[in-house]
Amino acid sequence: MEIVIGIVGLLIGAAIMWYFAVQAANSRYKQIVSDAEKDSEVILKNKLVEAKEETLQMKSEAEKQINSKTSRIQATENKLKQREMTLNQRQEELNKKRSETDSIRSNLDNQLN
Repeated sequence: MEIVIGIVGLLIGAAIMWYFAVQAANSRYKQIVSDAEKDSEVILKNKLVEAKEETLQMKSEAEKQINSKTSRIQATENKLKQREMTLNQRQEELNKKRSETDSIRSNLDNQLN
């Protein structure tokens, strides 16, 4: 009878130890999952920050290129306007000279006739 009580005591003790071992394993599992979730959130936030920084850097670079091209276009437009003004002035001068030449020719023709 004492042996049976001893065996039952051992079985109850083993069952209690098994229960606490399972509880400890579940607690450790939950802690590992919680830590993994926190780590993944931190990694995700860091990656989002990196992506935003990269996007801002790319935007800044694109804006620099656009500004550079815009400046070159404006400079070219200014040169073209200057050339156009110069050509217009030359055209006006040529028209004046042509008019003067025609006037002189007309006067000479009148004097000869």
